[in-house]
Amino acid sequence: MNQRTQERLATINQRNQERLAATNQRNQERWTAINQRNQRNQERLTTINQRNQERLAAINQRNQERLAAINQRNQERWAAMNQRSQERFEIHKVPISAKNVRSSSYSRLSDRYKRSAFATKESHESPTIFWNASDGMDAAGHSYSAYKSRSSSSTESGGCFRLSLAHEFIASLIWSNTIFDTRFDRCYCSSCYKYNWKDVLQAGDGLYVIPRDWVRLGIQVDSVTAELNDIWNCWRVTYHGTSVDAAIAIIKSRQFSIPGDQLLDGSFLAIRPGHIPRKQYIYSSPTIAYSSLPVYCPVYDFTANNNEHYRVKIVLACRQDPKLMHIQGETVGSGTTRICPYIPNGKIEYFTEARASLVPYGLLLHFEQCS
Repeated sequence: MNQRTQERLATINQRNQERLAATNQRNQERWTAINQRNQRNQERLTTINQRNQERLAAINQRNQERLAAINQRNQERWAAMNQRSQERFEIHKVPISAKNVRSSSYSRLSDRYKRSAFATKESHESPTIFWNASDGMDAAGHSYSAYKSRSSSSTESGGCFRLSLAHEFIASLIWSNTIFDTRFDRCYCSSCYKYNWKDVLQAGDGLYVIPRDWVRLGIQVDSVTAELNDIWNCWRVTYHGTSVDAAIAIIKSRQFSIPGDQLLDGSFLAIRPGHIPRKQYIYSSPTIAYSSLPVYCPVYDFTANNNEHYRVKIVLACRQDPKLMHIQGETVGSGTTRICPYIPNGKIEYFTEARASLVPYGLLLHFEQCS
């Protein structure tokens, strides 16, 4: 009995060992097959990644070529726009002579200005800024007009010579006389605006730096705009240096333009040479000392009727909405050198994107006699 049992157990153990060996063999074969499949999958994944990298490299190459082509076209366009701008806004001296104008046209404009100059002896600086004893005049409280009429060293035919010179210069440009409002013509020479009068007044919520040694010709201002926005009481006085062509374009369209805008003559306004590229704003300053710098204000040669030669600069006097402007420091590389004694360099430049937030009300001219 024991022998048969032992034989059976031996047989069972042998069969179990054979089954276990067969199972191990099958499992080994399965693992080998799985590893082979994993290896093939890894090879496929490597191939796919390689193809994707090649495709991505090709896409990046095409995108770089397209971007380079776009940049090239943009540079060519900007170069063309800057070239047109340079042609329109010549920085070098442009000779202007009253003698080059047809005598009949000049005579009509000149006579008109002579009749209207100082026709009304108003004592106020603008429709809401009055010059009186509290505005920095002498102790006697003489009015601006009264002092001006007494001055003999700088007057000619009842008016300031510089103001007459300004009218002569504008007449030489053959601008329409409907542009101007002669009631608000002002001269800021030392005879017309005394040296001991205030250099800074309050206008709106900002400082108004008097443009000493300049002459202002009043510009017609839209009464609806002025009344609805209360520009004479709420907006600041700012200055915008410009050229002859740009000034008449602004006055005709009755608004400022931003680089990229299409002008009335069909051209597009570009950033002037020497200015910061890709800055599409309107720039101004609370002081004419900054706005009249050469980078903003071209110089023109002018020969008057008396054969005297002058160098002329043009700046627009504006009222500007303080709520729609940003303030920044100077961008002309002045460093620590003070540009204006009343406005710090860190707050000397304004810029805005709101075209209607500036209203020009005066054309300022500076005459420097050539030796």
